[in-house]
Amino acid sequence: MPNIDPQNLLSDAISAISSNSFDKARKKAQQIIKVSRTRPDVPPGILSDAQHVLGVVELKLKNYKPALRFFKEATSTFDNADAYNSMSLAYFALEDADKAIDCANKAIRLKSHVVTYYVSRGKAEVLGEKWDEAISTFNYIIANGEMVDVGYYNLGRIHRLLGNDDAAIDAFKKAIAANHLNVDPYFEYKAILTEKLDYQGGIDILHKLEEAGVIYDRLFMELSILSERLNLVSEAKAYAAKALKISPRNVDAIISLAQAEVREKNYEGVIRRLKPLLKRNISTHQIADAHFLIAEAYDKLQETDNAFAMYTRGNQFAGKQVANLQETVANSRQVIQQRLKELEYCSLVEDSKAEQPDDDTQYVFMVGFPRSGTTLLGRMLDLHSKISVFHEEESLSNILRKLKFESPDSIPNPSPADVHQEYAQHVSEMLGGVKPHTVVDKMPLSLILANVIKQAFPRAKFIVSIRHPFDACLSCFMQNFGHKPAMNNFMNIRTTFEYYVEVMNSWNVFVDSLELDVKVLRYEDLLDAPEQYMRELFSFMNLEWEAEVLDQKRRENAGELINTPSYRQVGKKLNKSAVMRWKRYEKYLAEYRPLLQPFIEQYGYTLD
Repeated sequence: MPNIDPQNLLSDAISAISSNSFDKARKKAQQIIKVSRTRPDVPPGILSDAQHVLGVVELKLKNYKPALRFFKEATSTFDNADAYNSMSLAYFALEDADKAIDCANKAIRLKSHVVTYYVSRGKAEVLGEKWDEAISTFNYIIANGEMVDVGYYNLGRIHRLLGNDDAAIDAFKKAIAANHLNVDPYFEYKAILTEKLDYQGGIDILHKLEEAGVIYDRLFMELSILSERLNLVSEAKAYAAKALKISPRNVDAIISLAQAEVREKNYEGVIRRLKPLLKRNISTHQIADAHFLIAEAYDKLQETDNAFAMYTRGNQFAGKQVANLQETVANSRQVIQQRLKELEYCSLVEDSKAEQPDDDTQYVFMVGFPRSGTTLLGRMLDLHSKISVFHEEESLSNILRKLKFESPDSIPNPSPADVHQEYAQHVSEMLGGVKPHTVVDKMPLSLILANVIKQAFPRAKFIVSIRHPFDACLSCFMQNFGHKPAMNNFMNIRTTFEYYVEVMNSWNVFVDSLELDVKVLRYEDLLDAPEQYMRELFSFMNLEWEAEVLDQKRRENAGELINTPSYRQVGKKLNKSAVMRWKRYEKYLAEYRPLLQPFIEQYGYTLD
């Protein structure tokens, strides 16, 4: 081996890593180590670099503990700054912020001019929630002038984590200005806008990235998703096709294309496109998405047995993504029981009236079981000139958590008046300081907060949207809601029905125990006689009739503000395609009749 040049081997190993040829890189590095055992002239720096290469290979493969072993060998052989920095990255991946910071600092002490080491330290400081230190680190990077875009991008992320979206947007804009080819600030900026339901704004940001000449599959995937949310189906399909042209096996692009085909009613095409995915080794969330789309296609084709089987499998895969699924389901039931126990404090409601802030805004809370027509009704109310609708933003729940208002026995610190004042301030901020005449807070499951709402808003009105119990439960089972605790009940058909009973029983208790100002309206009646339905509703809210609320085109144009699974339906003409759909699935649902019978009778429904 005397003719072997360790430096050339090291260069080959580093090049192999750059091209993701990890086996080749590993072999070259191992060859250097073997040579060093018989050649004392091999510099310790090169030997250390070879050990570092072996660690980087494991780091790339996400084998973090073996990677750390190699990095430690490299730094004990020689004071290797790069190895210390890589060690920082490995500890970061293992979420050990303190060790990641310590290793980055060791790298900086050896080579203080290398800006990437400061980036590693700053990210580790963010992981450890050392906000002031992280801000200082990234400001140093910006002042250095070498990686300005990276500095501003990470400052933006810190502001996002701290809830300061305006500062985050400003930082992301500066990152883009510093380097218009850095994709990360574009996507973070887009994420802020879409969280605010500004899907068109998100598209505009991504178009700027496209105009900058950055063309890759994720860009087109994101554009496809946002276009579909805006009901721009042909555009969504075109973007998904572009993503597939770049990466033909991109699972997300295949699913996005199938989503567009569902909108085009090409149900057979959806099934043909997605069934092969079920045999591939793809992520759990992707296989869940595929099952739900295939199920929807079968449902539209009236192939009920296939549809129910696919919905069941889709929910099973969705459930696998939830840690401690049964525990989260149980906890969601305990929340209801806790609210019912709090009714012993109802005498405090009258006392709370005197504490209310001077606020002449009318507050209306639209509640009901999920998938009972609240989204459609909310969109129609949004078209009234004196109504401002908040669509499932969890504003009240977030305020209760912020104020640590866990139950009525927490009075007077904070008091119901504190909740009212904080909520009113939030409304004002959301509406740009404009004082609203009537606020409608559309959050279906807020009905289990009725006692808290009654205390904070003694004059509040409640709109209760009701749908045939079987249709409401079946529709919930058919949705891929994500992983919010209450929605985890819908990942199993039995727990779906059980949760309906618990929620609606609790509402009946609240109605019997509290003096609530309630208007109960049935979803099916809205479809049968929309004008009569809406006139009754406006009379209940003491508002003048405005015919614009029935304007389907205006409702369709407002669809971008919807953040529920109903966004695809509310822009369409009112139709009854999903009314009594449960009858097609009756053989799967019959055993739950005794559970729902009381509510079927209570709200004037039948089983015919």
